[in-house]
Amino acid sequence: PRSIFDFMSEAQIDAVLSGTGALDVGDTVAAAINSAPLNSALYFPSGVYNLGDSNLSISNLNCCHLIGAESMPEFRWFGLASNVDAISIIGNSYRRGTIENIIVNPGYSGQDAIKIYSGKAIRLRRVTVMYARRDSLSIYCNNFNWVERLLTHDVSLQGSGRNAITLEAAGPNGAFINESVFSSVEVRGVSLKETGGCAVVGVVSGTGNAKISEIQWNACNFDAQRASSIANGFDIGPNPMRLGYTPTGANLFESWTINGGSWETTTGPADFRANGLVFAERGTLPVGWKMLFGVSARWSS
Repeated sequence: PRSIFDFMSEAQIDAVLSGTGALDVGDTVAAAINSAPLNSALYFPSGVYNLGDSNLSISNLNCCHLIGAESMPEFRWFGLASNVDAISIIGNSYRRGTIENIIVNPGYSGQDAIKIYSGKAIRLRRVTVMYARRDSLSIYCNNFNWVERLLTHDVSLQGSGRNAITLEAAGPNGAFINESVFSSVEVRGVSLKETGGCAVVGVVSGTGNAKISEIQWNACNFDAQRASSIANGFDIGPNPMRLGYTPTGANLFESWTINGGSWETTTGPADFRANGLVFAERGTLPVGWKMLFGVSARWSS
């Protein structure tokens, strides 16, 4: 893949390599992504990339693979608008969009850290997301859009403002999220900026054939870290995973599999045995679910 340094000035490269992020390179990085050929990759050497208030948008018109060095470069934002996501992935006419070996740090600015609107066979591998103002990872499909065969592996979601992961199929035209795998995903802290956050929230507010189906959770570790939320003046939701009901929605959650893993709050009392690991609100339709090989529910007293 072509190096992002090919698009940067010497002063910008020095600022990245120094680890200070002293210069805003957001416009340069966004322009490099937008001008890259379809299905190409950009390589990011180690360092700190100050992206200012620039959204990075991966679409079906440009580069769709962002690959970092093994030592994991950090993308750091400052002053994102409250309705702007740090990284957005839009478009379903390409395959295998990738974010790999990258730290995503919005610094509690903006909205969601990584937001996927549509796409097939997207890969998030060895990614750390920290300090999302709202959700660390949001998969939001609306109207005719869909996400299929998403693979999220070895991803760490730290200090989420609300939820670590939100999945929503919305709109009147049968949007869906399906055939996706979350493997070795680590959550460390939710509800740092608002009350009621969970490790995972699912919503099918869409109508028609809208659904979220064939979702696998393999050996994930969800640690809500309630004490951190309370220290910030908030509190976590009572369940690690919640399925929300929408009065006009299809509310169909079909064939989810939870295979092992640990769901806990290691820094404050919250006994998930009493409240349930998974809470489906009245009116939701969780169909064909499986919980295999036992899930460890831990708590502190």
